[in-house]
Amino acid sequence: DPPLAVENLFGATGLAVSPDGAHVYAVGQFDDTIAGFTRDGVDGSITFLFSLSDGETQGPDTVDGLDGAESVVVSPDGAHVYVASFTDSAVALFARDGNPASPTFGTLDYVTVYKDSSLGGTVADLLGASSITLSADGGHVYVAATTDDAVAIFARDTVPASPTYGQLTPVAGPVDSIGGVDGLDGAQWVRVTPDGVHVYVASGVDKAIAVFARNASTGALTWVQAIKDGVDGANGLDGASSVDVSIDGSSVYATGPNEDAVAVYSRDDANGMLTFVEMEVDGTNGVDGLDGATGVVSSFDGRYVYVNGYLDDSVAVFARDLETGELSYMERERNNFGTVTGLARPVEIAVSGDDQHLYVAGNNEDAIVVFMRDALAPTLPLSLVSTSHTVGVFSNDPTVDMLWSGAADNPGGSGLAGYSFLFDATPLTALDQTIDLLHTVDPHGTTSAPLPDGTSYYFHFRVCDLVGNCSATVHLGPYWIDATDPVNPGAIVSTTHTVDTPDPDTAITMTWIPATDALSGVDGYSVGFDAIPATACDETKELEEGATTTTSAALA
Repeated sequence: DPPLAVENLFGATGLAVSPDGAHVYAVGQFDDTIAGFTRDGVDGSITFLFSLSDGETQGPDTVDGLDGAESVVVSPDGAHVYVASFTDSAVALFARDGNPASPTFGTLDYVTVYKDSSLGGTVADLLGASSITLSADGGHVYVAATTDDAVAIFARDTVPASPTYGQLTPVAGPVDSIGGVDGLDGAQWVRVTPDGVHVYVASGVDKAIAVFARNASTGALTWVQAIKDGVDGANGLDGASSVDVSIDGSSVYATGPNEDAVAVYSRDDANGMLTFVEMEVDGTNGVDGLDGATGVVSSFDGRYVYVNGYLDDSVAVFARDLETGELSYMERERNNFGTVTGLARPVEIAVSGDDQHLYVAGNNEDAIVVFMRDALAPTLPLSLVSTSHTVGVFSNDPTVDMLWSGAADNPGGSGLAGYSFLFDATPLTALDQTIDLLHTVDPHGTTSAPLPDGTSYYFHFRVCDLVGNCSATVHLGPYWIDATDPVNPGAIVSTTHTVDTPDPDTAITMTWIPATDALSGVDGYSVGFDAIPATACDETKELEEGATTTTSAALA
């Protein structure tokens, strides 16, 4: 979609999609603002709903904590929104109207602010708040504090009936170089693993990912290790600016803007330690769109990873190996290329929970750019039939012909790539995503290799699109094949005439022992009387299968 530009979104930075998928929230670091948008769950488009600015009066309250707003997150229960602001060194708390029946559904009410103690607040180690996230259980909030080289921790009241529901209580957090902690110098981005066991922090000055074990009860963090660029095989972390964890928790991804790279690390889910796997670098092996790589996020189905190229004005798309976590470059979407606009200096990407849409903050264009991801499988053909065989009926043709037309990709999708299919003797074979026939112009068809006689041949079929979505496999059959001639009748003799012996009887009677067939059975007999020694009978059936005798017409 075209970018959405609205008032009070100057310097768009952080983005978040509500868990119910109904709203998108964005912050503008230069307007000191949070804006809310209603989201169309079908096409992903967003419509401006409201904005709140630092210092604005809302009822009896004055909104505070939005000066230099950089990051926003919605609580897992959808009840609250939290904003981390760099200049204010603060976390601003808002209550969200989560009632779909409410006329103010999705709007926010300012609740309170938590500021660093150096700026008149009561929270330690929050100076330069730049990235905010919540644990999946909603119990704790974590903030990367760039200036303090720290992670600020808050316990969140998760009891809806509580008068302090959603409010935060500070918990002592780690600070670089204190108590053996390392890897937090210039902390910029923080994420909690989906299982809630570990926390990872990307730190630009240290060129590192700091690893912490999380206490699920208190939210407290215990330092585990620091993965630093160029140390013990680690790579891709120069200027580390963002970090993300795959939905299965097995992979950690980080951006290194000074290397124009996204780095891949495998995660030990027991202790949280990371091992370098590989990195994708702008301009290497066809990779594009990673110049100044800034933000990284993985899809909820674990199949894709998206990376902002800040200096490339691009979003790069990678397919993710579900076993190894390794990335394969697919494409890049660049500002002012094709129909894409609004991507000047992209900062953060938010993915909708249904994986259908990506929202990108274009910092220099004060915009939110909406992309549709093709995550839907194409539909099966309207017609898919065998033109040579009927299910459950014998044919003497050893090759099965199939013909189909009318397959379609979802509207706005990537388009059809082709068809995966297989002939075999198993009723429910599962197909992979290998394309056996490219999609061109309908109708499409295929013919099996010659198949041995049998009664259990099936055709398995699915449709795939250009990004690897495939329909469910359909199974047609069984197709029966009997290409072997019957065993000829035995003891074919005349009961009226003797070979080479004249006989006055002008009608000849023949008898035989019935023919046999192992598969389809004998259907009947083709017979003929004439004066030619080696006439071949055609396939016209003159007698039924039970016949054992026939008599000619009168012969001259």
